[in-house]
Amino acid sequence: MDGTADADGGSKITPPAVIFQVDPEYSEQAGKAKYSGSEVLLVEVDATGQVTGARVNRSLRLGLDEKTVEAVTRWKFRPGMKDVMPVGRSFRWS
Repeated sequence: MDGTADADGGSKITPPAVIFQVDPEYSEQAGKAKYSGSEVLLVEVDATGQVTGARVNRSLRLGLDEKTVEAVTRWKFRPGMKDVMPVGRSFRWS
């Protein structure tokens, strides 16, 4: 994910970067069905690098969505930056 210019065309905002990641557990339902795939999440990270929200934009179902959100909420990020100041950001994660 590249940095993006601010709405006023000024400062560049860099995206958060993962510094600690927990893999999601495989749900029993998905395991029985031998089902896997990729999800897309909307993740919100505050200026301290903590996940403050995560929701599924593209679902896999079979209990995998819940397991993925549970894992992502435990991740830690280096926060996004605007100039030299940490800022909260929402972004898509797949």
